[in-house]
Amino acid sequence: MPRLTIEGELIEVFAAHPHDRNAEILVGYYGWDDGRQHTLTEVGNRFGITRERIRQICAKLTRKPKDLPTILAPVMDRTLALIAKRLPASADALEAELRHLGWTAVGLSLESVAVGAKLLDRAGGFCVVKLDSDCKNSPRLAVRRSKSTPCL
Repeated sequence: MPRLTIEGELIEVFAAHPHDRNAEILVGYYGWDDGRQHTLTEVGNRFGITRERIRQICAKLTRKPKDLPTILAPVMDRTLALIAKRLPASADALEAELRHLGWTAVGLSLESVAVGAKLLDRAGGFCVVKLDSDCKNSPRLAVRRSKSTPCL
């Protein structure tokens, strides 16, 4: 039996109807289908609707029901625990470990993991920083979140 991946769990929670257009929009925006987050404009162009409509659809689908105290997300919880145990660490190395463990099928970035954690009301506890903010290809480092840390 195949194990659920991070993106698979996020899709099950927020986009339960895979053939629904709104679900496809959400999955495309957050990059749960290809590992890369896309802009509202990119997704809007793909579906022939405005970026504002994309924003509205994504906001609606990720809104947590008021009567639900917490969303069950064991894959995300396991992923966040692993990341916390490894900090500080190279973001590329952590992403490679998540792929190697089979916890992501599309190669989600740590930034996408952090966004998913936020959507699930999980305290990510980490952020990703560039070692040289002026350099486009600067190595990324995953560190414990603090008020003074400028996250990407």
